[in-house]
Amino acid sequence: MEVRLMCMVALAASLAGLASAPIGADQLPETAAPSAAPAVATPIVTPDAGPPPGTVPAIWIEKELSFTYFGTTSLYYCDGLRRKVDRIMKQLGAMDGYKVRIRSCYSMGGPEIRQGPAGPEFYSGAEHTPRVIIEVAVPQRVTPELLAELSDDQGRRDLIARVRGERSVIGNSEAQFAARKRRVTFDDLNRRSRIEPGDCELMEQLRDEVFVPLGFKIVEDRINCVTGQVVRGSVKLELEVLEPWAPEPGPEQTTEPTTAPDA
Repeated sequence: MEVRLMCMVALAASLAGLASAPIGADQLPETAAPSAAPAVATPIVTPDAGPPPGTVPAIWIEKELSFTYFGTTSLYYCDGLRRKVDRIMKQLGAMDGYKVRIRSCYSMGGPEIRQGPAGPEFYSGAEHTPRVIIEVAVPQRVTPELLAELSDDQGRRDLIARVRGERSVIGNSEAQFAARKRRVTFDDLNRRSRIEPGDCELMEQLRDEVFVPLGFKIVEDRINCVTGQVVRGSVKLELEVLEPWAPEPGPEQTTEPTTAPDA
């Protein structure tokens, strides 16, 4: 009985010693490793790459331009002229809300019949000298000269903003954005351009009175109008314009359906 009691006391003492003694990491069996908490994916933070090379800082600039169309070969109805100029400005990246108005229109309808020297004759109703008025905002590259011009006109624009109760991005030097270059080609031999050989005189005047004042860069100019003749290939004008840059959307991640393994 005493022997059994002494054995139990000795066993208890040895267990107490093991509990109090530190155990090294190399002494832990693999099965005794503490269970780790579930891993949480940490997002990888990368510095903002910013706009890619080839972009420039730009500001929306609004201008009102006008000219009187003089055509010796092609004449337009006022509504047809408005639609054509409107489509051209859209191709050039004008901000939504731009306006194209035609003035000095005396013939509002289509072909009319009037009394001529030889009796009734058709009159096309096309105007000889319609006036084209364009109110448009386009991106313009930021330069010290542009910022100085905006600074001189800041008081007027602030007054307009207070009256309207809104702050516009047009002409606002604090609303700069990255813009990239884009080329637009008007070619009467290319149906996608929606320009016809008879538009030669119109494109010639738009080039001088609208495109250049808006700051569009002329890359190629092969406009060659022949008075009194409509010649295919007489219109070829390539412009370089600016458009707001936006990052390309990332590839869409698709999840393939999983199937249970065959039993």
